[in-house]
Amino acid sequence: MESHQTESYIVVEYVRPPDKISIYNNKLLYLDGRVIVSEGVAHPKRPIMVKDEVILDDGYRVIWFIFKGESYDVGKVYDFKGALKGYYCDIIKPPKIVGPNTLRIVDLFLDLWISTSLDTAILDEEEFEEALEKGWIDDETSADARRKLDMLINLVRRGCFPPRFVTEFNRC
Repeated sequence: MESHQTESYIVVEYVRPPDKISIYNNKLLYLDGRVIVSEGVAHPKRPIMVKDEVILDDGYRVIWFIFKGESYDVGKVYDFKGALKGYYCDIIKPPKIVGPNTLRIVDLFLDLWISTSLDTAILDEEEFEEALEKGWIDDETSADARRKLDMLINLVRRGCFPPRFVTEFNRC
């Protein structure tokens, strides 16, 4: 796979309906016709926990994989010591390029955590239900998001997800 690196950074406009937009200036690690790989630092409002373990905290390094035309992204999460914690998947609308090095992602609230031992946990279901109730996402989008989440969980169970490109990627 040939890498075409044109800029050293990428701006990610992360839209959370109805009107929250976060801007991330990530280091561009790899780019081709099907995937953009960038590195950033996580800044969750509070530590994210699964089974009493912190899986994502302020300052954790994340390598993001954004696939053209896909309704998910994958973040390869590293703790403060540089140890791989697991994979954080956002269910999203397919990303759109909106500028020379700017990408817009619309979040659909549901997230999937995949541990290094391939255990899964669904995150943010309450926020997803609230978004549906308040009309921030419609029924069709909601159903698509649930289908995508179920598909990813089934792929994990079959040993087919995260993709090998993600698990083996180690350029920093």
